[in-house]
Amino acid sequence: MNNSTKLKLILVLTCFTYFYKAQNIRDRWDTLYANVDYANTTTYLRQSDNAKFGNTIAILNDSTYSGGYCSHFQLFNTTTNSLSTINYTRTLYDYGSYGCSVLTNTSSNTSYVFFGAANISSTTTFFSLYEYNSSTNAITSETVSLPFNIHGGVLNQGFFSPTTNHDSLTVFVSAQMYQSDSVYIYRKHYAQAGLVNTNIKLPVNLNRITQTIIFNNELYIAGHTFPDNGKILKSSDGITFSVVSNYENNWFNEYVVEMTILNNKLYLGLRNAGGGFEIIETADGTNYTSVMTNLNPFSLNSLIAFNNTIWYSYFEDFGSKTANPSQNINTMSVKAPYVGYLNMSTSGDVLSIDTLGRPYSQGDNYKLQTLNSKLYLLGNYYDNNFNNTPGTFVYEFIPPVANFSISSNNLCLGTPYTFVNQSTSTDSVRWFVNTNYYASTSTNFAHSFTTVGSHTLGLIAISGTQKDTLQLAITIYSVGINLNSSVLGCLNNKIPLTPTIVGAVNPVSYNWTCSAALTQTSLVSSILNVTATASGSYTFALSASDANGCAANTGINTLTINPNKDLTGSVDVSSVPLTAGNVILYKYEPILTKFDSVTYQPLNASGTYTFALQNAFTYILKCEPSASTLLITYAPSETSWKTATVVTHGCVNGTTQNINVIPLATIGTGPGVLSGKITEGQNYGGKGTFVPGNPIGGISIKGGKNPGGGISAQAKTDATGGYTFASLPLSGPGESYFILVDIAGLDTNGTYHRVLTTTLTALTDLDFVIDSAKINPTLVNATIKELKMDASIVRIFPNPTNGVLNIQFELDKAQTVEIILNDISGKNIKTIVPAQQHFSRDFELNLDLGHNRPGIYMLKIKIGEIERVSRLVITE
Repeated sequence: MNNSTKLKLILVLTCFTYFYKAQNIRDRWDTLYANVDYANTTTYLRQSDNAKFGNTIAILNDSTYSGGYCSHFQLFNTTTNSLSTINYTRTLYDYGSYGCSVLTNTSSNTSYVFFGAANISSTTTFFSLYEYNSSTNAITSETVSLPFNIHGGVLNQGFFSPTTNHDSLTVFVSAQMYQSDSVYIYRKHYAQAGLVNTNIKLPVNLNRITQTIIFNNELYIAGHTFPDNGKILKSSDGITFSVVSNYENNWFNEYVVEMTILNNKLYLGLRNAGGGFEIIETADGTNYTSVMTNLNPFSLNSLIAFNNTIWYSYFEDFGSKTANPSQNINTMSVKAPYVGYLNMSTSGDVLSIDTLGRPYSQGDNYKLQTLNSKLYLLGNYYDNNFNNTPGTFVYEFIPPVANFSISSNNLCLGTPYTFVNQSTSTDSVRWFVNTNYYASTSTNFAHSFTTVGSHTLGLIAISGTQKDTLQLAITIYSVGINLNSSVLGCLNNKIPLTPTIVGAVNPVSYNWTCSAALTQTSLVSSILNVTATASGSYTFALSASDANGCAANTGINTLTINPNKDLTGSVDVSSVPLTAGNVILYKYEPILTKFDSVTYQPLNASGTYTFALQNAFTYILKCEPSASTLLITYAPSETSWKTATVVTHGCVNGTTQNINVIPLATIGTGPGVLSGKITEGQNYGGKGTFVPGNPIGGISIKGGKNPGGGISAQAKTDATGGYTFASLPLSGPGESYFILVDIAGLDTNGTYHRVLTTTLTALTDLDFVIDSAKINPTLVNATIKELKMDASIVRIFPNPTNGVLNIQFELDKAQTVEIILNDISGKNIKTIVPAQQHFSRDFELNLDLGHNRPGIYMLKIKIGEIERVSRLVITE
């Protein structure tokens, strides 16, 4: 809001009638300010009203002087807990101060406090309105003049501006006199001088206006006629007022002391002319319901909304009481202040002696105020035993604050916990767990949870009638370990101890405890691998804890290590025992790597072998017969390790695995020769990086013939890595030879398929390079190129070639074939087979292209009407 905003204040001017108010403190309060002016013995203070702005509470305090009253405008700073008095000039005959109304201009950060005064003279027509300015820290005044002399005053004012959403305010001024039209209404803009008479007439004659409030965007005025018949009027525009008949019909003999709003309801505090007080509420401003009635001789003093309920202050006059004999105070009139709130379970107590050792003799002027989410009680002390010594007191309500220490909202089953009470401002506490609301009343609470899942843990902090509850949703976890308590293992084997952890929250930490003789080889997640070098009984245990600190342990478990057992078998050839040769044992690995040959055993005279007390493992077995006519055979009867039986050898019982050795296939003899060399490649056998070319001796090489696939020749590489298959018959129609390099554990990455003819009886350089996982032909790309031409198939190999090219045909029928060699540009180099030539269904051509220069060529093949072109590389 800026200074140009038209803010108006409405003051209600009435004749003066004095009422005393009283109250009592019920719960825990802190004395923020307490001062007794023993030097001043000619006056006493009495609070008439207060208001708030910023961090300050403005207090209107009246005091006596010779011949009447004077007023003190005081400011209590809630930050520094200090009280200051603002001196100002009073209009002649003014006494008492009435009604505090505050407006804050947010753009200038200036607050304005308006209050009025009564006039004790019946011969004056002037009545004053006072204005405090927080920026200048000064009080100024303006007056209104009635056309006749009257005993009255400015007793209340409120702010109302419906057309600008109440940010431009109107000031009500009312005067009191014992005749018709006793209320006069004026308007006042905070930044402009003068009060303007609105000439608004109320529909009923009121003796005075006691309270104003804006509710549901309407202005409510509470007042009473003479003598003390209560009335409530409301207006939506500040001009036309109507009487609230529901209130008048039910509470005509009571009048409003205070009004406040909570949860969209208007609450009214009523004082009964015959004694006692009542609190009523309305949601629509028309229909009213009583929510509290106090028929005792108590008098209501203030009403305010705080902590989602309605608080009130009141007092009772106890008459003459013995106050404090230790201070030489015998008897005095005590008006005890009370504080209460709606739905209190117990009644209030008389306020005890304050921190200065003084009784409260002016309980009729203690008022409540809220500021920055705090509740304050302000009032005055008056001790007539000390010649009217005045005092001012300010208290802050200290509600209990429930709090307790808890390490986490995630706790563990069965673990004893002590929850430490850290509540403040409490008389007692009460702990509750789930639906047990009286689990403990001890200061600290020891408890362990017996079921997993969601639970509720809470603390109720109690101070007087006040309660504050801290309730936490917690989750109880339980960690469990499922682990075989009796494990059977084999000597020299890696034995996995595999627990199942249930209910844990990651990360989980594991702590294994094992017999010293067990070797802990590795820990992968929760699985511990151990090895024993001697048979017997061992112990192990596991404890685990999770992210919540929940733990479990298995206790002592047993690991039994069995001794090794024999691996035996018999070897035969066509059911005849084989007595000459060796059986080699390989450790089987599931990945491609050169298998380790663990050991070997020679065959005995019975054709059997025994690997005594062999470690439990998975193996493959290979028999190398002494006879050259018998094939090196893998168990049970395989030419390659890839199809061999994987033998699982344990330690509970011995293992038997027989081998049926395969005889070499008989294919006859001839002039054919196949030869090559085996050399080391990259990381051969997992030994590291080697320069390719180191020869490998002692490798088993097998030669076979297609179709049929039988092994017809075998050899071992010599010290230079070389091998030779001699005296091979020439290839027949559709026949070719292949080479199988037999290294257990390594896969083949292709091989050679060669055709021996009368013009090409010897094929050399059929070399292989062995790396860590593969057996590779030296000509890495020397593979068979297969062309599908309708129902016919053509195979071209090797490609690349060093001059010798083989072309195999599988024709669906006899027909013409044409083969032409072109260079890369398409120029005809040579017609290898003219188109007129007919071929039978299956045949093979062996071509010598060595006279052509090395390079890339295009080989065009045409079968009948179908033509294909294949890329061909000729090397040195």
